[in-house]
Amino acid sequence: MKEQLEPDDLLAFTQGKEEGFIAVYKLYYQEIRYFTFKMLGSKEESEDITTEIFLKLFKIHERFTTQVNIKAFLYASAKNSCIDHIRKVKRRKTIKKDFSDTSTGEFANEIEDVTVEHAIIETVMIKEIYEAVEGLPDKCRQIFKMLYYEGLKPDVIAHQLSITPETVRSQKRHALELLRVRLSDNQMALAVILTLSLLECGQYLNAADTFA
Repeated sequence: MKEQLEPDDLLAFTQGKEEGFIAVYKLYYQEIRYFTFKMLGSKEESEDITTEIFLKLFKIHERFTTQVNIKAFLYASAKNSCIDHIRKVKRRKTIKKDFSDTSTGEFANEIEDVTVEHAIIETVMIKEIYEAVEGLPDKCRQIFKMLYYEGLKPDVIAHQLSITPETVRSQKRHALELLRVRLSDNQMALAVILTLSLLECGQYLNAADTFA
C-alpha cells in the first residue's frame, strides 16, 4: 500500500478533479475510519463521521496543495468530530452529573491528552502491520490471515486448503519471521508480532475490516 500521493493526483485533487478525490480517498479513508473507531468504539458511527470528514475535505479541496496539509486536516477534523460526538452522547445520558464539575475545555483536553494520542499511535501501528502482512508471500499471507484475521485453528485451515496442520504451522512461523524483520524498526508493532508468535491463533489484529 503506497504512502504518498502521486504529484498528478495531488494536483488533480487541488483542482477538484474526480481522479484526485479517488486517490486521496483510497489512501486515507481506512486509516481515518480506524482512528475514529478507536475514539468512539462504534463501527457505524465511525463510518458516518469519516464520510462526513471526507465530504468536508472535498468541498474545500482548493485550499490544499500538499499531502501533509491534507493528512493534518483529516486527523484534526476526525479528532474534533469525535470529541463533539462524545460530548453529545454524554449530554444525553442521565448520569451527566458525573461530568457537571468538569468544564467543556477540561473535558476536551482530557480527550486530547489520552484518547486521541493513543488512537493515533494504535492507528499508525496497526496500519504498518497490515501493510507488512500484505507484502508476505501468497501462501504465508493467506494462512496468516486465516489464523489471525479469521481466528481459524490450524486443523481447520489444513482441511480447507488440503494441506497438513504442520504445513500450516510452518507457514505461520515463516510469516511471523518475515514480519519480525520488516517491522524491526517499530518496537510496538514488533511487540504485537512477538506476542502472536506465542499463540496458536489470536484476535490481536481485529481491525481486519478496516485495513484488509
